[in-house]
Amino acid sequence: MIVTVLLVFILMLCTKLPADFVFLGAMTVLMVTGTLPVNEVLAGFSSSSVVLVGALFVVIAGLVHTGTMQWIVKYALGTPKSLKMAILQLMVPVAVLSSFLSNTTVVAIFIKVVKIWSKKLNIAPSKLLIPLSYASGMGGICTLIGTPPNLLISGFYTEQTGIQLSIFTPTLVGLFCLAVGILSMIAMQKMIPVRKSPEDALEETNDYTVELLVPSSAECIGKTVKEAGLDEVEGGHLIEIIRFDKEIISPVNEDEYILGGDRLIFAGKVDEILKLRDSHQLVNTTHHVFSLDEIDSNRKLRMAHVRFTPLLFPL
Repeated sequence: MIVTVLLVFILMLCTKLPADFVFLGAMTVLMVTGTLPVNEVLAGFSSSSVVLVGALFVVIAGLVHTGTMQWIVKYALGTPKSLKMAILQLMVPVAVLSSFLSNTTVVAIFIKVVKIWSKKLNIAPSKLLIPLSYASGMGGICTLIGTPPNLLISGFYTEQTGIQLSIFTPTLVGLFCLAVGILSMIAMQKMIPVRKSPEDALEETNDYTVELLVPSSAECIGKTVKEAGLDEVEGGHLIEIIRFDKEIISPVNEDEYILGGDRLIFAGKVDEILKLRDSHQLVNTTHHVFSLDEIDSNRKLRMAHVRFTPLLFPL
């Protein structure tokens, strides 16, 4: 049995095998080798705690697909005037929902909403995502069904004593811990770090695009995008090439050749793209900086009205 347990830990740490696959495999090994009798191996499936957790997933799925959870999220958050009030207005409803639902599910539902909410309030997302995580964890211990460990402990307690715990048995202790947690978050709000995820950084760099023209004297003509180094832009990337003012190449592969007269559209940090312009002998076009929202409309205009522009090819 010890070897099987160690093997489970090794597989979980060193491989990407699904956890259910690993644990079911270990259970099968223990059953086939006779290490444990069949009734003990399968006893967990008949546990009331396991059945209740499974039933909760059905309830949560119903709440999500009927729109109940989205309605709660929409009206639970308001427009606070300070970070202190934002933390309070976020943690309280999250803790209440986590007391009766899976805290992992509650976090998954709130996480995108909190990101949008933080932008609306001009607050760094990490300032609210960390309280969100703590509120879900502390809210889960307020009831017996708020978190699976509570259910397991309740099952063990009932087996040993024969006394069935109430759903609100841990509520007083849980509320005390929750109150301390909320007050701690408010008191230490300045200590919550400001962190940006790679997705946030990408959103910021893609706010604007720069359109550059490849002149006849550019050394990159005849080279691929990768060979010319045009795919290496700090904080951005080459999103499309406009050729002959009517052919649009998007997405741009690294083996795409650069021709004279090509219009290269980069999305990213404008100052970094302008450095690339100078280093690769590119030039500005007439309308070279615009928002990403304009790309689709510009594509339609180019396809509907082909503008005559002298093509610059090397002789």
